[in-house]
Amino acid sequence: MLNVKGLKCAFNNAGATVVGVDDVSFNIEKGACYALLGPSGCGKTTTLRCVAGLQEPSGGVIEIDGRVVYDATAGICVPTHERPIGVVFQSYAIWPHMTVFENVAYPLRVQRPRLRESEIRDRVMNVLSLVGMKDIGERPAPRLSGGQQQRVALARAIVRNPALVLLDEPLSNLDAVLRDHMRKELAELIARVGVTALFVTHDQIEAMSLAHRIAVMKDGRIVQEGAPREIYAHPRDIFVAQFLGAANTIDGVVDTALADGRARVRLNDGQSLTCRSAAQPGSPVTLVLRPERLRLSASRPDGSAGLAAQVRSVTFLGGFVECVTELGDARLRVIGPPDVSPEAGAGVWLCLLDEPIALPRRE
Repeated sequence: MLNVKGLKCAFNNAGATVVGVDDVSFNIEKGACYALLGPSGCGKTTTLRCVAGLQEPSGGVIEIDGRVVYDATAGICVPTHERPIGVVFQSYAIWPHMTVFENVAYPLRVQRPRLRESEIRDRVMNVLSLVGMKDIGERPAPRLSGGQQQRVALARAIVRNPALVLLDEPLSNLDAVLRDHMRKELAELIARVGVTALFVTHDQIEAMSLAHRIAVMKDGRIVQEGAPREIYAHPRDIFVAQFLGAANTIDGVVDTALADGRARVRLNDGQSLTCRSAAQPGSPVTLVLRPERLRLSASRPDGSAGLAAQVRSVTFLGGFVECVTELGDARLRVIGPPDVSPEAGAGVWLCLLDEPIALPRRE
């Protein structure tokens, strides 16, 4: 449905060329939700703006619903208002002098050919009903909460039945409690509407909870793409591992290569573990251990991998306890149930619920 091939976008900054997007390619199937995830300056928003027609690329091809809207070689660059898209901006861009109804109706009033007033009303009321705002169509925009503004922005984006909806950091303007609520609501709305969606975010939880597929970006490039579970469980490098979810890291060296893509790794403090790794003996690696995949034990575990460590601190956080443990020169976070509360300074064993992944270490 959306095909982006070899997208490039460069800027001129004080006479120097700055590459914002460097050879980015991805595909979104009809009805899917796709996330561009990465830190500030990685190129994710520039990519979305290129798809929207708000930024002209310097190379590549963009095709939406079978129509080429940008092709550097062919000299095609379709203006934004002629692309089959709807956009939800980071600020929501709700017009304060309009009611909810008129905000949503605006794209229909300015489109050509003109629609009958009865058709405009029917389409607006249909989308307002879809986002749960049918009863407040006449409410002035300044009297809307942050969550209601977001729903109005989404309704306005889909009222023209676009082939693709673009969302730029859709939850970043909300406070933490409302963000958690709206994350679930937005996921339900997108599924209910059945639109194809591309959104950009720096929030890993937002990306994993909303997207069918995620593209992790760094320095203008996609460094890994896949389903949320796939990327979380099998990161290609330390950047992806640490950006997508909390990750403990420990340095080591491969001792022995085993069968089935596994290896025995000797850690810096002398302990050893079996890991998922295709590295050859003698290769420096960094182990990735997720905090929720570790358990604390007062005694050495039977039948499972374990590491001897010392408790540095224990923090009670309501529904769970966070323990910081020390293993040689590495510190590892462990997330456990609230009834597990070892004393700071105590010796413990870290039980591994599964084999960690060992990634090549760049010296």
